[in-house]
Amino acid sequence: MRIFYVIVFLLISPLFLYSQNTDCSTADVVCNNGSITFNPQGSGTNDFANPNNNSGCLANGEHQSAWYYFEIDPAAPPNQQLGFTISNLAGADFDFALFGPDVACNGLGAPLRCSYAAGGNPTGLSATGTGTTEGAGGDGFVSEITIQPGQGYFLLIDNFSTNGVTFDLSWTGNGANSLNCNAMPPCGLLSDAGNPVTGCAGDVLTLNGSAIGSAGAETYSWVGSNGSTAYLSNPNIATPTLTTPVGVSGTFTFTLTVDEAGCDDDDIVTVTISPLPKVTLIQPAPVCADALPFSLTANPFGGTWSANAPFGQINPATLGVGTHTVTYTYTNNGCTGMATTTV
Repeated sequence: MRIFYVIVFLLISPLFLYSQNTDCSTADVVCNNGSITFNPQGSGTNDFANPNNNSGCLANGEHQSAWYYFEIDPAAPPNQQLGFTISNLAGADFDFALFGPDVACNGLGAPLRCSYAAGGNPTGLSATGTGTTEGAGGDGFVSEITIQPGQGYFLLIDNFSTNGVTFDLSWTGNGANSLNCNAMPPCGLLSDAGNPVTGCAGDVLTLNGSAIGSAGAETYSWVGSNGSTAYLSNPNIATPTLTTPVGVSGTFTFTLTVDEAGCDDDDIVTVTISPLPKVTLIQPAPVCADALPFSLTANPFGGTWSANAPFGQINPATLGVGTHTVTYTYTNNGCTGMATTTV
């Protein structure tokens, strides 16, 4: 009986390894920056039969492949560097292709990074690597990627030698600590929250959300940090307007969730609101129509005066009897503050 059970285990174990992550659709989620050791056993289905998926430098497709999905924590700092090393290859020729950011298995596009280097040496992305792709004559390493919060990537590691050798995958760069353990591989629907938005307090801005790979029945939901959801005209449409109160400024993060038939995906966008300059204009005492010209006082210096007070000068004889409104505006970082007074 003991011999029988050992034989059964040895027969089914390779099948388990073969089915684990040989296809993009069953990619293993990378939970953190810990080292991964794996022995890929087969090629699975042809992930590049789809014309939307380009194998790049891996011109001969998959042999003994392992697919991984990793995502950057939404709370991670922006513009970090991320690399990896595939090593301990026992002389086997391993290649890789990295796809992203924010693609799905039915629309991988061309690889962001790719190496087909021969020789059985370590390979990956490094701080000293150059270029984005290399053929058989490369040294195994291409350049790191710059990652942003919330981005997701698919990584294909392929044993071209097809000799059942184990590899070690380790992570490098200051972004290695930002891998999101709660990540879920996209199911084919992708959320796009648009490009970063900037404006001034009181401006009416627009968030430009959209869905990629949807069938037209998707729903949208926006959530802003620090209570900024309340500034949206409607948080449940793709392109809501955003109006911040005049006294509110800072950087806000908006998360867009797109859902269709239980398939959902998140994306984030930052909105930076600059404050309006504080402008003061001192009201003068009443003067007679035959008084001498005089200057008004306003802060900060260097603003723009209305036409009836050129360079801040008031000429009573020119203005004539009556009450006259004078306006002073000052612009800083693209935001304009204004003050008015009467003469």
